[in-house]
Amino acid sequence: MSDERWDIVPESDVLPLAGAAARIYRTPSASHVLGPDAFIVIVEPGDRPDGTAVQDRQFLNLAGPFPDEVNAYLYNDLQATGRRTAAARSALLGFVRLREGCLPLGPLTFSGGGYEPREERLVEYRLGLEHALPFDVLDRVRPLLPAPPPPRTTWLELLPDEPVAATREFVTDWYADVPPAESHTEMPQVPIPPPLAAFYATAAGRKEILGRQDPLFPPHELRLDKDGWLEFGAENQGGFVLAVDPTATDPAVLYRYWTVEPDTDPFDPHPLSTFLLLFTLYEASFAAPYHAFANLTTEEAQLLTHGLRRVPLRNRWFPSTDTEFHVGNGLVVQLTPRENGTWYTFTSARHRAHLEPLR
Repeated sequence: MSDERWDIVPESDVLPLAGAAARIYRTPSASHVLGPDAFIVIVEPGDRPDGTAVQDRQFLNLAGPFPDEVNAYLYNDLQATGRRTAAARSALLGFVRLREGCLPLGPLTFSGGGYEPREERLVEYRLGLEHALPFDVLDRVRPLLPAPPPPRTTWLELLPDEPVAATREFVTDWYADVPPAESHTEMPQVPIPPPLAAFYATAAGRKEILGRQDPLFPPHELRLDKDGWLEFGAENQGGFVLAVDPTATDPAVLYRYWTVEPDTDPFDPHPLSTFLLLFTLYEASFAAPYHAFANLTTEEAQLLTHGLRRVPLRNRWFPSTDTEFHVGNGLVVQLTPRENGTWYTFTSARHRAHLEPLR
């Protein structure tokens, strides 16, 4: 590597940067060094999407629980963000502990966090890297592990006539690494249409399959509203509630409370059976452990989807009418055209190595 900023340094040279009488707190994934001159974090190498690790070329994530003094320092810093200048804070420096020494990540800047306000405990603390890591450096601090064979795409051959069976095959392969929940035998207390019952049986209590972006309700929480509609899911910010006629075999899906006018809530153009497949693809493209997103030209979108199979269904839900899904090589790609002629994409994978060719 020609850039000296990524040169390995001995850990004995790192610790003094925090200043005199610095305190060191070691956790399984990182060492936190607090001193008068700097807060230093030395993380262990590895790929931990939901834990303490270098997450990508530009971000380092610290996940709790934190030692008490570290929590107090970071919590106070998070609370003070926006009320004092960056110059007033202690320096934030990052390193990754490798076998041969510590690899500098350079200066870090606060970029977000989460906390439990009642206990004043941090859940996570997200830091941005001042200088994006080259891919070869990223692969040293977050080693790329071999991926298993990608999920099959034979379920596409069941479309458009058998969406329930297609959903079952897609979920079985895509979420093969997520074991069924022990309590998945919980049953709804109200009648539900057959496609929804089949979907819950396939999900087998796994919350991830019920969605994170705009989740469906667990079966034991299903209720009928005052008008007799079965409400089974909701938009993540309360923009609408998904509802169906519970007595129909494969009912249309209603977006309740989308509008302020009575009796004008829109229906999805697909029946429930197809809606649930598109819902599953939509959630998979957003919420897999590994994902990438970008604005692409038409040529770049064609390069991205080359070698993938296009799902022969359009329109995730009202009012988006032109969203496309492409699958294959361990990826689910969601493409939506924009008014300026570009395409916005969310691309997800269950294993990071399946994303690596997109570099």
